Amino acid sequence: MRWVIPLLCLMVMGAAWGGNTAIAKIATLAGAPALGLILLEGIGSGLIILVLCIATRRLPPLSRTHLAFYAIAGVVGLMLPGAVIFWIAPHIPVGILALLFTLVPMMTYGVSLLFAIERLVWIRVLGLVIGLVGTVLVIVPGASLPGSDMVGWTLIGLSAPALYALQNAYIARYWPGGADPLSISCGTMIGGGVVFLPIVFIAGEEMTLMPPWETAEWAAVAMLTVNAFAMAIFIWLLRFAGPVFASQTAYFVTLWGIFWGMVIYDEQHSVFVWLAALLLFMGVALVTFGERLTQRFRRLPPAA
Repeated sequence: MRWVIPLLCLMVMGAAWGGNTAIAKIATLAGAPALGLILLEGIGSGLIILVLCIATRRLPPLSRTHLAFYAIAGVVGLMLPGAVIFWIAPHIPVGILALLFTLVPMMTYGVSLLFAIERLVWIRVLGLVIGLVGTVLVIVPGASLPGSDMVGWTLIGLSAPALYALQNAYIARYWPGGADPLSISCGTMIGGGVVFLPIVFIAGEEMTLMPPWETAEWAAVAMLTVNAFAMAIFIWLLRFAGPVFASQTAYFVTLWGIFWGMVIYDEQHSVFVWLAALLLFMGVALVTFGERLTQRFRRLPPAA
């Protein structure tokens, strides 16, 4: 019974963040600019988390080190990948967009190897290779993608999980002292948004919530609310069940994203999409749990 609530949390977060991919497509098709949308979602979600920080007396530290951390992590891991996702959302199926999120754990391990944060483990490298095969299946036109015109957009979309992976590696190496995940999340969302603010205005893609609200504004508010809600649950899950258990959110985000695409946009996927999803899930499992499983097998007593 102790794990019933954490499992429900995984389901809820998957439904929430997977649903946000579908809402992003609604917002962008309704005319919301990608840069303005991610700025609104980032700062809006950060302000909601700030209320939780105030309520729990865990305000983000404001030293020079912390402010630099918020700015870098926020731009690299929130603003830039979010802008990419919102930019490509109108051009590819929601299910394919959701599959891209499965690459985050694998790319994180690859980046961590480059920066010597993680050590080389061959079973985890095998997971990277399997994930690469799954990725190739995703971008094959006529198999997973409905048309060849979507290949370029999907390739651009690969930069989003790569940026998330860079953020994960940066956080792992440069996590500042004197802060907890809730305050760091708040500072990162707001800090990244503040740095990104002049870029949005220079590009002329600002987005306000002045009435009257149209579809784009309602979708934006839904996205920032859902994001803050799911982030709060994720932070609680990190503290209660640990990062390995919480990392399994990637599976549920992908599955729910595919589900919402089928329900809302009537998307139909070929067998290649499901095969790609299976390979990506296998790759994530090996990267996340491969070393632990290998160690367990080594401890097994020899057969009689």
